[in-house]
Amino acid sequence: MRARDKAAVSALRVNGERLEAAARLTAPAHADRAARLRAEAGVLLGFLVGPEPA
Repeated sequence: MRARDKAAVSALRVNGERLEAAARLTAPAHADRAARLRAEAGVLLGFLVGPEPA
């Protein structure tokens, strides 16, 4: 597997972990952290798929 492919797989794994953690944070006190985890996952996914078409 090429280094770039390995990096993509690793980023997807981290992305999934962030989304799973956000899903577990259901208490109102955790709302900010869950939102940050979802936002971070979105940024990571953006790096993988590239910019949205205009």
